[in-house]
Order: sequence, then C-alpha cells, then structure tokens
Amino acid sequence: MIINRVQLLAQDVVGDNGAFVLFQNGSALASNKKSSLLVEGVPERVQRQVPLPREPLGVEAARITKDSAKSLLSSVPRDRKFNGLLEHAAVKANGFETLAVETTDGKGTSVTSRRFSETSDEVEGAIGRLMARTLDRGRILCLNRKRLLSLLSAMEKCCEDSSEESPVWIGISESGDISLRSLNLGTGQAVLGYMHSYDEASARRQPAHTEWERSLRPRPRRRSDD
Repeated sequence: MIINRVQLLAQDVVGDNGAFVLFQNGSALASNKKSSLLVEGVPERVQRQVPLPREPLGVEAARITKDSAKSLLSSVPRDRKFNGLLEHAAVKANGFETLAVETTDGKGTSVTSRRFSETSDEVEGAIGRLMARTLDRGRILCLNRKRLLSLLSAMEKCCEDSSEESPVWIGISESGDISLRSLNLGTGQAVLGYMHSYDEASARRQPAHTEWERSLRPRPRRRSDD
C-alpha cells in the first residue's frame, strides 16, 4: 500500500494512549480517544507516478504507535524538487507484528504494529456520520487555519495546564466570528481571544467533496413496502 507524508503528519494528534492506524483502503487515522483526524488515501493518479510497488496492505488495518509513526515520518523527508513525488512509502504487513516499509530512495525498514480490532468501514462510518451532522446540517464557519492555530498556540502558552485538561470555551457570534476563553489555573488570569471569520458566502463555497468523503456519509435507508 502506498502512503505519503501528508498522512504521516497526522501523528501529531496521537497522545500517549492514542493510535495511528493504516487501513487497507489507503486512509489513515490518528486518534487520542478525545479527538481524531482522518486522512484520505493517496489518489490513484499519484500512486501511478510513484516508483514503488503497489501491493495490498495485507491486513484490514494495522495500528502503530506514535513513536513508530514518527520514525516513518523521518524516513519520508520533504521533496520540493519533484513536487512531492518522493514523499511516499510502500507499506505491507508482515503478519500482525511488523510493517515492512520501502521508501522512494530504495531504503527499507520496518516498524512494529498490531492488529486493529475495528474495520475501516466501522471507524470511517462512525466519523462520517458525525461529519454529516456537522458539516452538512450544522452551521458552517470558514476560518483562516494558520491564524486559528497561532491564536490557539498563544492561548495554550498563556494558560499552561499541568493537568493536560486545557479547557477552552468557544462562542460563535451572529456574524460567524468566534470568541475563546481560557483560564491560567496557576495565576487565576483569564485569557480571551477573538477571531474574525470569512464571510458567509465563503463558508458556503466549500470545495466539492471527494469520492472518499462521500463514501463516509451514511446511506439513506430504504423504505420497506407496506
């Protein structure tokens, strides 16, 4: 199975008790049991250009640790010369204990893995249902991702929390802007954030959903004939 650096970067979400999972359909899941990040598999048109063997993963799903995911990421460096073509690796399960990895520079390695109890249909289906209820039916905001990250990063530094609970309260204004509130538990100081959103028209103009995204949505139930 071909994976790429984009998928491996999701490992930042994985905590001490989380998991990084590769599914045989090509997608990757990073989860810490409180939040999850699901990344679509490498598109077929890209896979055809990658100089690596295109073999099935060999198992329904393979779970690896955060350290193993980091090790994989370090073996797939950035590629600016060939527009990211070299940012790929071929992985194949060796039983349920290791993943054999081959990178575009011809190097081979392996990482420990173990069988993941849930299938891609079970995991992606659950996430797809949540996505459908929020992205399709809820109120959609369109925010600048980098500005949001810098705001949250600064708030995290101001409100360092040794308990790792790190609560933040988020309010949404009528215009779609967001307000954030946290508390530095050591000093008792409140920290308030505010961020303007893009206009409502921008929020409605989402890029078309990919075929993989559409597959995550729950299928409508058929009405039985009375």
